Amino acid sequence: MTVGSSGSFDELRSRLYLTRIQGKRPASVKKDYLKIGQGAYLLVAREWSAWKRREMIHLARILWQSLVSPDSVMVLESAAAVWGLPLSEATGLVHLSTPPTAGRSSTELRPLPGEHGAPGRIIRHSMRLEESDVTIVEGIRVCTLERLILDMGRMRSPRAAIVVIDAALGRLCNASKFRPEATRSRAEEIRAQLLERLGSMTRFPGVRRARELVRFADPLAESPKESELRWVILALGLPSPQTQFPVPIHENDSIFFLDLWIKELGVGFEFDGMMKYDGDDAKQRLLNEKQRYLSLRAAGFPVHQIVNDNIRTNAALRVTLEKTLGREVLAQYRPRPLLLEPGLV
Repeated sequence: MTVGSSGSFDELRSRLYLTRIQGKRPASVKKDYLKIGQGAYLLVAREWSAWKRREMIHLARILWQSLVSPDSVMVLESAAAVWGLPLSEATGLVHLSTPPTAGRSSTELRPLPGEHGAPGRIIRHSMRLEESDVTIVEGIRVCTLERLILDMGRMRSPRAAIVVIDAALGRLCNASKFRPEATRSRAEEIRAQLLERLGSMTRFPGVRRARELVRFADPLAESPKESELRWVILALGLPSPQTQFPVPIHENDSIFFLDLWIKELGVGFEFDGMMKYDGDDAKQRLLNEKQRYLSLRAAGFPVHQIVNDNIRTNAALRVTLEKTLGREVLAQYRPRPLLLEPGLV
């Protein structure tokens, strides 16, 4: 799920009403607006789909907190949302940093009409941020991409962290699969800087895991699911796959880019989100995708197609690799302990 954009925040500023700033609600706000927090109301567009509505409410809550707590800094998943980076899954949580002396606190929000699962929360982290760790994006104080990488690596599970870390590194590199050498060269410079900084954070919990995630971060990952699939390959100890691997197709003089290619095993993986087959031209796109796989195999590049159900849980990911590669192949490699999660072994 990719969230956050200048268009989204521009629209939200015109749709958000805050009583602390704008005063008592007029009758129109009482009637047409959705209460998303204490003194915060959002004008929800009828044409928003269910996922768009969830996304805009999440961003509106981030904007609300940035306006009523102007000295706070958005961190973790909320920082990723402001930067417009993908998350492994939707969240109703707003994460912000307050001065270390304030301590950590959490405020639960009332469930919204039709909302399922756990209600939203505002989580205030007691974090020491240097001035160089803070910038302004969309008018919101937010941690830098570099600090976001460090915090996600330390404070989140490997599966959730690698999605944001890959995307943040790609943003820092201005990554392009058409300029892989320049992208990876820039990534190595940034990686060295991040590892140097982690070396000075030995008293912080989770630093060893963060260091491992930074070492394996890839700026050319193009989707959250691609990052998650690469994570499980790495966690189980397999050779590091190459992202956006170019394959020349001579029959039509074109180049296909494989999501993941493991050179040592001679096998590739492609994530199929299925949503790309929606719309009026869905049938043609499906036919084109089938032809793509046939062309790749004809060129000597066997590819396994992975769909959402194959990677919904850690256990499903493990089973998927066992079926595609074989248990005997997995048994030849030793897992990387710092990247493991329950359900993988």
